[in-house]
Amino acid sequence: MSENFDIKCFEIIPILDDDIKINDKISVQITCLEVYNHDVYLGTIDSFVLCYPNLLQSSTSKTSLENRIVKYLGLKKPVNKLKILPILNRLICHCDNQLLMMNSSTTTNFELISTFRLRNIFAFTLNESPVTMDPFQLEICLAKRKLIQIGLINGDKLTLLKEINLTEQPLIMSMDGYFICMASISNYFIINWMDGSQQQLCVNPYEPSSSQYQLPICKYISRNEFLINGPSNLGVFIKTSGISERPPINWGPEVLQIAYSYPYILCLKSGKISIINIIDQKIKEEFLLENGLDMDNFDGQIIVVTKQSRIYQMKRCSWQKQFNELLSREKTQEAIDLYENLYQSGMMTIEEYQRLELIKLHAGFIELKNGNFQQARRFLFDGHCDIDLLLSLNENLEKRLKITATTAMNDENIQTLLDKIRKELDKTQINQFLIDYIDLIQSNDLDQTDFKRIRTAKLLLLLENLSCDSSNSELIRKFFRENSSDNYYCELIERYLIENNLHYHRALYYKSRNQLEKSVEIFRKLEKSEIDDKYYPGIEELIQLLIKCSNVQLIMNHVEFIMEKNQLEGSRILIANTRFENDKFTILNPEFVIRNLYRYRMALIKYLEYLINEMQLTNENIHTTLIRIYIEILSIQYENEEENSSFYKEIKEKLQQILLESDYYDQKIIEKYLSNVNLDYEMAILMGKMGKHREAFEIYLNDQHLDYHQALRHCIEYGRRQTNQKDDDNHHKIYQTLLKIYLDLYRKNGPEVMKPLLNFVNHPECHFDMIETLKILPDEWPLKLIYLNLFNNLNRFYNQKFQSSFGCLLAKSMAEQLKQQQKLRKTENKSIRIDRNSECFLCHTKLIDSKFVWLPSTNGSKNGLIVHDFCYYNRILQNNNNNDNGVGGGGGGGGGDVLID
Repeated sequence: MSENFDIKCFEIIPILDDDIKINDKISVQITCLEVYNHDVYLGTIDSFVLCYPNLLQSSTSKTSLENRIVKYLGLKKPVNKLKILPILNRLICHCDNQLLMMNSSTTTNFELISTFRLRNIFAFTLNESPVTMDPFQLEICLAKRKLIQIGLINGDKLTLLKEINLTEQPLIMSMDGYFICMASISNYFIINWMDGSQQQLCVNPYEPSSSQYQLPICKYISRNEFLINGPSNLGVFIKTSGISERPPINWGPEVLQIAYSYPYILCLKSGKISIINIIDQKIKEEFLLENGLDMDNFDGQIIVVTKQSRIYQMKRCSWQKQFNELLSREKTQEAIDLYENLYQSGMMTIEEYQRLELIKLHAGFIELKNGNFQQARRFLFDGHCDIDLLLSLNENLEKRLKITATTAMNDENIQTLLDKIRKELDKTQINQFLIDYIDLIQSNDLDQTDFKRIRTAKLLLLLENLSCDSSNSELIRKFFRENSSDNYYCELIERYLIENNLHYHRALYYKSRNQLEKSVEIFRKLEKSEIDDKYYPGIEELIQLLIKCSNVQLIMNHVEFIMEKNQLEGSRILIANTRFENDKFTILNPEFVIRNLYRYRMALIKYLEYLINEMQLTNENIHTTLIRIYIEILSIQYENEEENSSFYKEIKEKLQQILLESDYYDQKIIEKYLSNVNLDYEMAILMGKMGKHREAFEIYLNDQHLDYHQALRHCIEYGRRQTNQKDDDNHHKIYQTLLKIYLDLYRKNGPEVMKPLLNFVNHPECHFDMIETLKILPDEWPLKLIYLNLFNNLNRFYNQKFQSSFGCLLAKSMAEQLKQQQKLRKTENKSIRIDRNSECFLCHTKLIDSKFVWLPSTNGSKNGLIVHDFCYYNRILQNNNNNDNGVGGGGGGGGGDVLID
């Protein structure tokens, strides 16, 4: 009986539901179980062995009960374990610490093999992964008192291969190749019977003295892996290396036996059978079963036997049924995990894997119905969902893209889910999910995908969702920008835009297809309000189109429309399309722009300022035109009595700057324009540029302005320029000119001019001709008035003289030093080779070692003279004490590089 759990994994089927009797008087109690094919072998508490041929195949158990085989062992002890050896037609029986073998080939009676009887055997197991290559030889592990024996069964003979001594008595064992997992009373071990090594794993949690004591569990699971009953009621997976690579299973207390059927573990407990999924470690199902005795998996058949001699089979429900039940309860993640683990573990063929991909589609649509969009997207993508199946959720797409039915659409469950999704989810949510799913497909660049079709679908979905999500408008712009007309069905999109009056996006569509005239016309109509579109952001769209356009005719036809709205924005279009490459203008020519758009002065100002300041153009017409526009604007402002406005001051400052700094305007034309307006200071700057400094000073110092400060600034500025140009002839002329004007004013106005005059005369940056200055200054002035002037002039004079003479002296000194360094380097950098044939110049004997003295050449010798150090000191120094031309070498005190062969 199954309790109320998520799914039904197994069914419990009675095989024998009546008491088993030897005869009418004697009932039996089962102690162990063995199954081969459809035959069931039972051991009893009083040493009977029963065999029911084809019990698992018969529709009823009546025939099998009548044809059963009964064998009495005569030991009057319980049969502990049975093991069939089908390839040898033998049945091994463990009873009363003896290992017996019977002939199982007969169908009427089992005959004991008299030659095979082993005593003092406490447990045994067969090798699940034999290392022998002979299929008619079986490897067996026998447990004796504190030792195990490895033997080879061949026919009716046992050949011992290995014997290993142990520190503890083995109770139960499982064998896999060269490894044995063994449980003793207190511990679990991994034993390598080939080299005899033993590794302790963990303690046996049940003490023999405990009332809860039960035999340990030690089960072979798969190649190189065992399952044991560890501490804290945990089932622990153990590799043959002694480590655990999987998390333990919490299977609870009182586990008597287990059967492993991936991905489930069936635990036989007192009163019930628990089924645990090792993937999520949850109990999936439980069956009530009293007096359970033994359970195991016999080649896929899980058989359970009770103490009352009842036999049951745990039949697994089909995977499809389990998946359907999980999906019906909307346990999608669990269904997917089970599905993937089955395939990865090799329990599902490729054909089944492909057939069961619909499960992922079911799971995806279930999550989509529940609004779990991210999970749904992942499931549907992993299940290779046909994009047409998803696009059919949108009736507009289904109609426009002419979506036909797919294989999955014919599935009733999926079709039901699709109908529920359409009814329960908002259309906007469905569209957004489809957009995200299309993005997922595009990012993975899947083969055999009609990308043109899905791009068109995405654009239609974005357009549909415009009303509820304004951010889609930017996504549509991005779509048109990144996709060429070949990437989607243009005619379909154009038709949709026209039908739904999406004028702004239709303009973007034409722009993306390079149909700029159509796009501009729509933008102009939107700007004039001839047509309405709530998504139209403003004139910036038209501006950006013309900025990026390279069609001169299109620009000039529509830039005036922008100018009339906003001249500064219009200047952006002109600036963006003026490019100077390979000594020519590639799109807009400034001369053409000036000639056609002169009446839009504010736009032209921005445009011409860009050409001059940023592009550094030196065209005379451009500079002259900008100055003319400045003058015209200032004249208009002055006439309107707006000379105190910030705009007037800004333009005036720009005009003064370009007049002062530019060398590329027509000075005569500008002089003509300035002569007709009230711009005296600007005229003064122009006079300065033309070299007419007297006229400039007269403007600054006339009765209307009398601006001494500005006159001084003008004088210093142009005086500095003449100094930088090294114009010696005119170096003092500008200062003398201003001085004469000041003196004329002094004679005319007297003390009023005295202070600015003295400031000018004594200014450190004003370089006067001292003699000429002293001549024209009034005779009555005391020297103290021009003390600073004299000091500055004398200081500059002596400073120039000093720098000139010092520089000459320094140059001579450096030349002499370089000459000495060169001479010394010639002397020091000589290499002297000493070999076996080298002789002293004085004594004419060969050099004994590397000590020598080198004398610079005095007789024309190229390499100089080599002498012994003692010869040098004894003869040369004594006779020529005042002629110290020697330079020591080697150990003799100096000399250059020494090369000794």
